[in-house]
Amino acid sequence: MTFAAAETEKSFAVPIVDDGVDEPAETFFVDLANLMSPVDTLLLDPRGTGTILDHPLCSRSPGFWKNHRQQWPAEWLRLGGVLYDDLDLMTFLEYGGPDASVKLARQLVATKLNLLAGSDPFILPVVGAADSFLELFPPGSDPRGEDRRSANEIKDELDAHNNLHCQDDREDDE
Repeated sequence: MTFAAAETEKSFAVPIVDDGVDEPAETFFVDLANLMSPVDTLLLDPRGTGTILDHPLCSRSPGFWKNHRQQWPAEWLRLGGVLYDDLDLMTFLEYGGPDASVKLARQLVATKLNLLAGSDPFILPVVGAADSFLELFPPGSDPRGEDRRSANEIKDELDAHNNLHCQDDREDDE
């Protein structure tokens, strides 16, 4: 592989054998070596990371993630710029009250867990909107009026994503 002057990214194919086994995403590393370059070239980060997704994961609901803690692909998540640990995330997933900011956080937790587990990333713009909203109205702030309506609209988009059902749904999904 050769990088042209000022080029910082390259793509390459990784052959994959589909074994029919349902498994989590797999990560691999690619180490770059500066073997044939001018003396003034420097690799600041010679290691690249790749991820192989098994099959696009069917998105899971907040109820699924609440009841399947052992399948979480992360121990913490950042919501609205704030880092929350697994206990905080579980509190959001268990929430059933009226606060629109917490209801939004509940759906955002499920969406981010889905994305980390390998679901289709088409929802990323809505995730960005949810994070931006929660920066202004953190969980527990109970927004009112137009802000409450905005929170509910974003929450409903995330909810639709989290409740997509694939044709081969498994019986343990909610």
